[in-house]
Amino acid sequence: CRRGAARPGGPGRGAGWGPKSSADGGVPAGRPDEAGMNHGLFNNAGLKLLALLSAAVSWLAIQEAISFEDSVADIPLEIRVGEGWAVLRQSERAVRVTFKGAQDEIRKLNPKQLRVVVELNTNSTAGSIELVVGAEAVRGARNVRPVRVEPDRVLVSLDREQEKKVPVQSRVVGKPYAGEVESVVCEPAVVTLRGPAQHLRETEWVYAESVDVEGRVEGFSKRCRVLAPSDTWTPII
Repeated sequence: CRRGAARPGGPGRGAGWGPKSSADGGVPAGRPDEAGMNHGLFNNAGLKLLALLSAAVSWLAIQEAISFEDSVADIPLEIRVGEGWAVLRQSERAVRVTFKGAQDEIRKLNPKQLRVVVELNTNSTAGSIELVVGAEAVRGARNVRPVRVEPDRVLVSLDREQEKKVPVQSRVVGKPYAGEVESVVCEPAVVTLRGPAQHLRETEWVYAESVDVEGRVEGFSKRCRVLAPSDTWTPII
């Protein structure tokens, strides 16, 4: 008769010769070795703790580097209104803004390039309005973040926008080398102003910049800027 072929593993193993079961003290198929996991987790614990502390120190250093704060005062405040309207009065002409960021970047800020612009919707009405001035209204800042504007509220009065033609006058300062100044002629002699109706009604003329004639011996011409009628408002000329 034929002898049966012996299964690998020798006698006494029977048909189940695969991996040992948990009852035999082995690890079930498909399950990770828990002892190995624990060993990997706690192996070199000192180095891992050192790496964690190093990462924490680096994070704190970065936060400190980008969390420097400084304020810039006298930043112009501009109120933009809808077509056909003009700002008659506003309680603040300039504000203080606090910036946050890297110290080197904040030092690079150019105050002349900074301004705060508040947009007023076109559904404006004559009278007084209180506007909130937020950090998002700051313009001209790069690589830093505006975080606070002081004051953060401004009272604005609106009026209808109109136009008016007014003459230009000039003044002289100083004394010529000899004699007197005979006349000063402005060209153009009339300019058109555009602004709040109430201010235009109160404006009869505007001045050009003063002309210095100190020590002059003959006539001359000079380009001069037309000045605003007052410190409280600036028309479009």
